This record gives sequence, C-alpha cells and structure tokens, in this order.
Amino acid sequence: MSKAFLLFLMVSLLILSSANGTSAAVVGYHMKTDMLTVGQRVISVSVEYDKPLNGARLARDTFSVTVDAAGDGVAVEVPIIETFVSASVNGNTPSDGKYVIVRFDPWTDPADTRRFNDKAFLTELRDLNYNVTQKKPLMYADGSFENASSASIPKKGHYDNIVSDFAAKSFESDGGVLNYRLYAPEKHKGDKYPLVLVLHGAGEAGDSNTAHITAGIIAAAWAMPEVQMKHPAYVLAPQIPQSIYVNGRFWADRTNEARTIALIKYLLANEPIDPARIYVSGLSMGGYGTWNMIADNPAIFAAAMPICGFFGFEKGHFGPNRPDEGNPKVVLPAPAVYSTDELKELLAPAKDIPIRIFHASDDDTVNAENSRAAFEALKALGADVAYTEYPAEFSGIVSSGNPHFSWEVVYTDIDNIDWLFSNVKKQ
Repeated sequence: MSKAFLLFLMVSLLILSSANGTSAAVVGYHMKTDMLTVGQRVISVSVEYDKPLNGARLARDTFSVTVDAAGDGVAVEVPIIETFVSASVNGNTPSDGKYVIVRFDPWTDPADTRRFNDKAFLTELRDLNYNVTQKKPLMYADGSFENASSASIPKKGHYDNIVSDFAAKSFESDGGVLNYRLYAPEKHKGDKYPLVLVLHGAGEAGDSNTAHITAGIIAAAWAMPEVQMKHPAYVLAPQIPQSIYVNGRFWADRTNEARTIALIKYLLANEPIDPARIYVSGLSMGGYGTWNMIADNPAIFAAAMPICGFFGFEKGHFGPNRPDEGNPKVVLPAPAVYSTDELKELLAPAKDIPIRIFHASDDDTVNAENSRAAFEALKALGADVAYTEYPAEFSGIVSSGNPHFSWEVVYTDIDNIDWLFSNVKKQ
C-alpha cells in the first residue's frame, strides 16, 4: 500500500469523523459591533478554537448565523459577506490562527442591535445571543480536521466598538436619578477639555442607559478616533427616565433639565473640563431640548447645534406620540409654534450663543417651519446664527431614507464638528 494512498485514507477518515461530529474543540464565539450612521450594528462574530487553524479564506457558508430579529420566535439568517481564519479575535486578514472571522452585512436588519416599537414609540434592545453553527469541516494548521456540527456554538465574548468607551453612570439629584453615559478623552496632566452634551430623541427614552447611545450616531460622532485626534473632548449623553417619558414632558421637563445642569456642574468640579468650552447638540426631541437648555442656561454653553427640533413644548405642539385615550396618536407640530415676536422674547437670553440649526424641508415628523421661525427670530436679535435646510430630495442621501433623520448628515460632516469646537465662551 503506497504512502500516498495511506495519507489519502487518513484524511478521508478525518473528514468523515469530522462530519459525524466527534470533535468538540470549539471554545465559543465573540460578537463585535460598530457604529454606523444609522446606529449600532453587529459587524462580525469571531469563532474561537483551542488550537491554530490553517490560515485561509473560507466559503461563506462554512458557518450559518441566525437571530430572532423580530422578537417573534422566528430565526432569520444574518447575511454573511466574508469568512476567514485569523490569529486575532479582531483580525482583518487571513492567517494561521485560532479564530474564524465571520463578517456580516451590517446594513441589513438582522445585524441591527435594536428594534423600534411603533406602538410605544421607543427603541428596544434586541437579544444579541446569535445562533452560530459550523456547517463545514475546518483544517487545523497541523493537518487535522475540526468537525462540522449542527450544535449551536456558545457565546464567549462581546465587544462594542465606540459604545464600550462610554462609561455607564448614574447621578442623583433633587430626589431623582439621571442615568448617563460619559466618554472621557485621553487626558494629559494640567490640560482641560471641552464637554459636548448630546440630547437624544423621543424614541430613546427609558431606563436601559444604552438605547440613547446605540440608536443613532449622536453620541458616537464625537467619540470617533478621527474626531478625538483633532478635538479630544468629553461626551455626555444623559437618558430621559421612563417616568418622565410617560408623563409626556421629555427634555422640556424642568426637573430633568435641572438635573442635567446639576450633572454638568458636578462634572466640572470633578473632571478636567474647560468651563469655556461646553457645547450642546440634540436631535428631534433632543433638538427642542437644546433650545430649552440654551434659553434657560445661557451662561453654561459656548455654542449649540439643534437638529430637526423646535421651540415650543409649552404650547403642546410636540408629537409624534401623544397618548389619546391610551393609544399612540401622531400629532405633528404646527407649522408655526410661536410667532417671531414671541420667539424673540423667549430666545433673547440665548442671543449671544453661536447657534447652527439644521432641518430637512420635507421632514414629516417635525415641521421645518419651526427651525425657520427660530432662525428669523435670532437674526432679528442680532445673534450669531446660521440655518441649513436640506432640500426635498434629502432623503436620498440619508442612509435610513427618512428625511427626519437629517442628523445622519450633520454629524458625519467634519466641518460641523470643527465649527462647534471652534467656539470659546467669553469669560
């Protein structure tokens, strides 16, 4: 019997053994997420084995990954775009190693870490325990084989790019608790750093202390490595408690606003933050929170960037989820919440704060007339204000396809970020 035939027989037996599921050298899988313009997505799983595999690109169907994306008990496939062996759990190129990187198409729904509950008008977190299965044999670097199996591979680790850099904290003030996330820059002794307060939209209220930094790019935009290299800064992302969301006042709740300001003052006393470089930006419901913050606390902020928001909660014009006999009902803001004269009076305290306003003309959730009216009032007050209104075709350049989501373009334009940091409050 020839050596070649013996080698062929051994390999064949190993493959057969592998197919019958006799080996169990898989350790588990590590999940990795990243922030896209549309929010947090699962971008890959890294399956770990107990010894090095032969470095190579693998067929995309070597593994299957499914998840209950709709929360209805039905598993759907997560589209796989690339599979290869790597020496690192975060590897980018094929090589001998103990990990198999299975990359997903992050723009598809099964890769989303969140789902939106239309009835409650809230962003909910999905169960991230994906079902990962090895469907084809793998060769180890020593020439032996790892079996294919129908068994689900256990989850071992989880890494959230950008989001994991935001520490989860809570702040007690005036008998209540405000959950928040805080990104701290790389600090150097003796230096002081800006702070950016970011105010989330209505759908991200709650008690998770997570939905508001994963549902969109509002917080992550300021913590991206390329931004922090130019503008090292603290990023403060508080979350409106469920109780305040339920009573319908959101960021306009004066108690919640006061707690947020108290939190800023606490951070000023305990972190190396420059009081002349505190900024605020918010989107949608956080956009009108931005207007309230600068009108009520003009001494705090060096510049503001309200996006697709409006000024005028007190007149009851805020939708889109006004309860009507216990059922959600869409109530869009009126085309003009306040008259120009009323806005001039209300915004007069903020006239010395540089402000950049953004809105889409075809926004069907918050009428752009609200931003136009605020802009005209501030111009009449002699303020340093500019207004960008995106055209009706705007939805074609927004990843989500929704013209209300104008923040996706605002926060990915480095010129806007550079502008905010260029402002220093006169002492």
